[in-house]
Amino acid sequence: MRAFASLCRWRKDLGAGLSTGLALLLLLSWTLDARADDAPAHRAARLSFLQGDVTIDHLDNTAGDPAQINMPLAEGSRLTTGEDGQAEVEFEDGSVVRLTPNSSLGLSVLSVDLAENFHTQVTVLHGLIYAELRASSKYFYVVDAGGELISPVANATIRIDLDQPPATVSVFDGTVQVEHTSTPEADGYKKDVRAGESLTGDASDSSRYSVSQSVEQDSWDEWNRGRDQAAADAALNRTAARDGYAGDQGYGWSDLDANGSWYDIQGQDQVWQPAIAQDADFDPYGYGSWIAYPGAGYVWASGYTWGWTPFHCGHWSYWNGFGWGWSPGAGCGRAGWGFGIGRGSGGTVFAVNIVRPPLNYHPPTRPIHEPGMLHPIPVGRAPREPATGLHPSHEPRVIAGVPAEPIRPIGNADH
Repeated sequence: MRAFASLCRWRKDLGAGLSTGLALLLLLSWTLDARADDAPAHRAARLSFLQGDVTIDHLDNTAGDPAQINMPLAEGSRLTTGEDGQAEVEFEDGSVVRLTPNSSLGLSVLSVDLAENFHTQVTVLHGLIYAELRASSKYFYVVDAGGELISPVANATIRIDLDQPPATVSVFDGTVQVEHTSTPEADGYKKDVRAGESLTGDASDSSRYSVSQSVEQDSWDEWNRGRDQAAADAALNRTAARDGYAGDQGYGWSDLDANGSWYDIQGQDQVWQPAIAQDADFDPYGYGSWIAYPGAGYVWASGYTWGWTPFHCGHWSYWNGFGWGWSPGAGCGRAGWGFGIGRGSGGTVFAVNIVRPPLNYHPPTRPIHEPGMLHPIPVGRAPREPATGLHPSHEPRVIAGVPAEPIRPIGNADH
């Protein structure tokens, strides 16, 4: 009976403090329709890492803007790195493409068919690119490097050098198929390239190529391995919290385990709290940028490294004595979910996904999208880095009077 009373208090507390006007403002914008007969959702690749000079060119070919971490990249976008620029683009299944300095990459195709198969084609325009692509029956990848079409046969890690055409494709792990399509004027070819091999096309004859039984080392190989190691380190903190939501959607979830704590509220949902939320000044929409996205107006790109998944599905709430927390829910793991847009008959809507703010909280104001308003609109300033003294907690907590047990990493239940 006491447990039932606690649940009732918890539900009552959820609704307290949210005015009618604010509820309408936030909840009407959070329109998600998960009907199976809806058209496939929009897709967006994630800009998951950047450093130095990185620009994103507009779809109308006007001058580019500085790229923002966690910005959604639409089909047709072009990403370019400067002399000191580095960037990483992440896709739904965890596949990534990484750009070294003085490189450029176009997102030629980002689509979902009616069977919810994902089709991705990226175009290497110039430079040195690393790609880690998964091979599956649902996610299909093609990398166009100067006419050499590269697709994974088995999960593969590759390096593509297109400083000068033709491209050289070097395979570190797995197997890829390299194809140069035939034309009425010239023959093409199709060749499997395996780990430890490199293929270079022939600039004068599209039907010819050479294969080396070795991969020459490049100074940027260590950087790529470092990015892999960072991902592996984050995976050590993996919990089972994502299992009920993410499905085969991989991007963004490991960031949560590595940068915060999960709690299981008795008889209710799970809640994730970023370590930085222990700071009294934390606001989930307090640091980032509003980014114009085709067909959806301005959408939010969080400035926090973990700030992808918690702003694309689920909702944020605030509890006295606990602080801000995020709960997964509607849209998390749905095929093609991109960045908080619904796909019902009413069109697309971006969500400011706060359902229970603290008292006297001023909600974020989404900019009005008008013709010509394309540039990112920064919000707030970067928090202190690193967050001194702020570490993920694995101690029991109380949320709205209800005990909440920590969800511990799978690899170390005592951690």
